Amino acid sequence: MKTNLPPPKNEQGFSLVELLIVSVVMLIVLGIMATIISGVQSNYRNYRQRAEKHTDALASLKLITKIIRNAGDNSTQSALSATGNNRLQIKTSLASSNQELADEFGNVEFYSSNNVLYMVTNGSTPVELSQNIQAIKFDYFDANGAATSDMANVARVRVTVTMANESQPLTEMATVRKMIQPK
Repeated sequence: MKTNLPPPKNEQGFSLVELLIVSVVMLIVLGIMATIISGVQSNYRNYRQRAEKHTDALASLKLITKIIRNAGDNSTQSALSATGNNRLQIKTSLASSNQELADEFGNVEFYSSNNVLYMVTNGSTPVELSQNIQAIKFDYFDANGAATSDMANVARVRVTVTMANESQPLTEMATVRKMIQPK
C-alpha cells in the first residue's frame, strides 16, 4: 500500500530559473576572462617581436662598429670609403707582403634598402643582416671631434640605425684603429 505523503515544508532546491541565471552569469565571467587572457597574449607577442627587432638591430650595430674599429692598418689605401651618408665601405688589414686582404672582413660594405640592412664582404653577394631597418647613417669626425668629409682624416664614425616603426634610433660611436695615436 502506497501512501502519498506531502513533501516536507523545509525541503528546498534550485529552480530552473535560478540555474539559468547562474549559467548566464558564469558565461559572462568566462567571456571576460577569455578577453583578458587574449589581450595579455597579444601584448606578449607584440613585445616579443619588438624585442627581437631591437636585438637584431643592436647586434648589427655592434658588428658594424667592431669592423669599423678594425679599419686601417694599411698605409697604401684609405680605410673607409663613403658613398653618401648611408653607405660605407670598410677596409681592415692588408697583408703587408702581397697587398691582399688578410681576413674575411677585409673589404666590407654596409647599406640599407627596402627596410633591410645588408653587408657585402669582399665583393660577394649581399647578406641580409637585419630586417625592419628603415635607415642607416654614418657621420664622420676627425681626431679633434669636428665633422669631416675627408675620408683620409676620419678618426671616429657615428653609426645610427633607425628601425621601422620606432621613434628612437640606435647610435654608437666607433674609433678607427688606424687613427688611434699612442701617447
